[in-house]
Formats: sequence, structure tokens, C-alpha cells
Amino acid sequence: MSVTSSGRRRCLFDEHKSSQHELHFTEVNQIPEAGLTIIVGRDEWCGRCYWRRPAVSPRVVPPGGRSSRKSKIKIEEELIYNKGKSTYQTVSFGLCGQCDVTFLVGRSPAAVGAHKYQLIARSPVFFRMFCGPMATTGPVHITDVEEDIFRIFLEFLYVDKVSLTSDNVTSLHYLGRKYDVEPLVQQCLEFLHARLTADTACTILEQAHCFDEHELYKTSFEFVAVNAELCLASPSLHDLCRECLERLLGLDDLEVNEGTAFAAALSWAEAALELKQEEISAKNVRCELGGALYLIRFPSMTFETLQERVLPTCVLSAEEEKAVVEYKRRQRASAAPFASLGRRRRLHRFKKVSRVRCNSRPDDAQWTAAITFTCDQDLLLHGTRLFACTRSSQVADVHVSLLHQRDQLELYNSMPVYPHEFTLSLELDGVQSVDIDLPHPWELLAHEEYTLVVQAVMSTCYAGSEGMAVVTQDDVIFRFRDAQIKMNNTTVSDGQIACLLYSVR
Repeated sequence: MSVTSSGRRRCLFDEHKSSQHELHFTEVNQIPEAGLTIIVGRDEWCGRCYWRRPAVSPRVVPPGGRSSRKSKIKIEEELIYNKGKSTYQTVSFGLCGQCDVTFLVGRSPAAVGAHKYQLIARSPVFFRMFCGPMATTGPVHITDVEEDIFRIFLEFLYVDKVSLTSDNVTSLHYLGRKYDVEPLVQQCLEFLHARLTADTACTILEQAHCFDEHELYKTSFEFVAVNAELCLASPSLHDLCRECLERLLGLDDLEVNEGTAFAAALSWAEAALELKQEEISAKNVRCELGGALYLIRFPSMTFETLQERVLPTCVLSAEEEKAVVEYKRRQRASAAPFASLGRRRRLHRFKKVSRVRCNSRPDDAQWTAAITFTCDQDLLLHGTRLFACTRSSQVADVHVSLLHQRDQLELYNSMPVYPHEFTLSLELDGVQSVDIDLPHPWELLAHEEYTLVVQAVMSTCYAGSEGMAVVTQDDVIFRFRDAQIKMNNTTVSDGQIACLLYSVR
């Protein structure tokens, strides 16, 4: 190559040896961050732009000037724009300069540069912002996220890659929704689905609620409901809005002790008052909880829990306290305005689940699972949970009956007809276990012996192992023993009946 007297260079490309390309060096740019002085050139023949470093720094032909023949400037042949750099490095270099839009990000505004063309190509929101009838011309103020999060967001818009962590995924999901960047939203949702824990579930639930992420909302809501004891004790509970809190407390099958539910509601209300910088008092807590207070099942609490954890807070009015106490003492039929019926709880009998049981049984054979038990309080039985088949899909006919101890003598001869029985068909899809809900609750009297019998036509099943003979939950003591029924494949130590679904009367 050579430098002409007009400040131009001639270059010959191998693929176009017969063509001469004129390079005009029209700009001199200083990049302090990189410690560089560069010359920007444009090839008149193909329109391609180049960035080059001058070999002798001070002597550069200014735009429109003429070069001296005696003081030619030798310019390195290597291009510094993209030689040896990855896409990510190129983007990072590009964000340092040559930007045509500036964002002022964070509460203490930090300047972050970008290129409008790239932004409007990836986001319809940016397209309307920069190309609409009311296009933004000056710096854009972003106050709802901090600089480090916004830079990660910009890098995704350039290279379509993002490094998600538990610390940044919520903010990046928010930016993805705000600027309508669907690929980023999907990556965030997949990350959140895979990392649901007791410490993050409430935060994720509220995030899904705010942005109408229905699948994520359903998944996280079910996770919180099943793991309520841990989730409601987590600080992330404070991220929930009142609507989500009320929906959780209103669940009949929320897996939580009622004392824990009350403590969680109290903690949520106090955190909300602190955020509003209001006094934490019984009156303000009642006001903050609103309708959520009446979704707590105070009548199902023990007297000890009421006296030690509820009454000292003075959250209940005198009339409400009287209604609950008198209902507990059987002095009134209802505890209105509170629900008298306790939540459905799952009493799990087994410590482990084995993969396969009864391999030798034909797929269309009928089998019987039965277990005998007693409880030390009056309860309502809402159903049972049965270990299911290992096939990918199957329809199983199931017959469920509850036998009182007075019927035990008949069990050896034939299955008696008993008021508490029903039959249903289950559609199984390779699940490990399935709930069988009774059409209406069955009464269980304290210290009376009952036998739960399940008969089914089902192929090879999962089964529980290391069963427990005595289980205590919600201050209720359950005792199990083997049922004396012919062809019974369930015992105290193993079998098909996974748990009991019950509520305290």
C-alpha cells in the first residue's frame, strides 16, 4: 500500500487485484479508556470502514488537510476493530465509544452508552422510543435498576447471551418484560422454574403475579402450598402482595400448621408497616392484614397455641376471642367469622419410596392395600394418597372404603358394605403418587380403630418403605398396625397407601 499526496492510501485486495480502493482517513479519535489514538478510514470503493493505529502518533493528517511528501505517516496494516477479538470483546469495546445514545442508570446516575440501531433491532419498545413521533433525543434516564444489571441487559441485546444468577434473574426478567425482549424473558423463566426453593418461592410467585406469567405462577404457587412450613418462614414471604397472601391462606390443603400460618401473617403485616414507616400496633396489624386475618383457622388451633401465640398479640377483638374459645369448648356450633373446619393435612407414613413393587403380578390383576389406624383426636378424613403405577399412562379403577373396628370380624370372609365407600377411575400418567379425594369428609372419632381399604386394578407400582408405626402431626398422634385382610399387600413397614388426607375438627 502507499500514501498519496492527498492523504489517501491505495490498497489492492487479492480478490480484486484489478481494482484500486481509495481509503479516506477522515477522523481522529481519542479513547482514553483504552489508551488509544485511532484513525477512522473509509474505503470509497466498497464503503467499508476501518480503525487503525498510527505508527507515529502526533503526525496525523487532519480532515480536509494535505499531507507532506517528506513526512509520510506509516500506518500499521493490522485492523484493531475486530482482529483476534471475540464477539463479546468487540461489543465491550464498542460500548466504550462510537455510541449514539446515553443512558443515565441507577439512583446515582451512571452513564452507559449504546447504539440505537442495535437497540431498535432487538426491542419494539426501543424502536418506539427512538423512532416514534415523540422520539427521545437526549440522555435516557433509567432509575428502576442499577448500572451493573443494565449493562448485562445491553450485552444480551448485542450477543444474545446472558449469565443468570439468583441475584440478577429477577431484575433481568423485569427488564425483559419492560422492553419486550422475549428471548431474555424465556431464559429467565427457565432459570426460575429450575431453581424454586423455600427461600426464593415467594419472591418468584410475586414476580410471576406482577407480569402475568401464568405457568410460572402455577408452578410456584403449588410449590409454596406443598412446602408452606418452610416457605412461610422465609424472609421472601414479605415480597408477596396481599392478594397472593390471601390466596395462600385461603387454601384448604395448605401444608402448614395453623400456628405457623398466623406467625407468617403477623410477620408479613409488620414488614409492610415498617416499609410504610408506620407504627407496629395491634390495630395497624389488623388493618394491614384486612381479609387475610379471617382466612386463618383459629378454631383448629390447640388451646396452648391460642394462649401462648395468639391472644397475647391482641390482634383478635374480644368478640372474636370469645367466639373461638367457646367453639373449642363446644359451647357454640360455629366460630364465625372464622372457618370452623381445619385445613387438609397429609400424614406421610413412609421415609422412602421404592421404584417397583410386585413385578410378578399381571398388569390387569386386582390388588388390595389396607392399613389399620387410630388417632387421639376427632378428625375428618378427606382422602388418601396412593402410590401409582410406573407405566407412562394408564386408567385404573379404584375402590376405597373405611371400616370401623366393629366390622373387623367380617373382613376374613367378605368385604362388608359400609356407608363410607366409593369407586372412581383414575387417569395415571407415569406419576409416582396420586391423591384420592373422598366425595365428602368421613368422620373419625378419637381412640376408635379404623381400617382404610383400597382395591385397584393397576400394573406394577411404586411403593413406600421404612414405614412408621406412630406418627405425630399437628398435636395429633396416629398409631398404625397391619390390617387383617386376605391378599393385603400393605403393612406398617411398606405398601401402597402413602398418606392420609385429614383435617382437625
